[in-house]
Amino acid sequence: MPVLEADKGYDAMELRISVLQMKIFPMIPYKKGGKREKNGIVYLEKKRWMVERAIAWLQRKYRRIVVRWERRKRYWEGFLSLALIFFWTAKLLKSLKD
Repeated sequence: MPVLEADKGYDAMELRISVLQMKIFPMIPYKKGGKREKNGIVYLEKKRWMVERAIAWLQRKYRRIVVRWERRKRYWEGFLSLALIFFWTAKLLKSLKD
């Protein structure tokens, strides 16, 4: 069964029912957060995705990527690639230490 993952903004019973009628499981956290059990079904807690965390880290660490000062796109893409290399190298080194 396919799964539809969405954030709290899509928390509406009508949406859940319509998605279930299309034979798609809605994985949508409730607005109040936390785990809920309703009719024997336990819904998942809200979790922050790794992609969002990576983007936030890049914005904190490398401001030059967030604000594009370079006139040529090629230079900006080079800084982005360099930042991603540093990011994944740090992740790999951290996982090797653990």
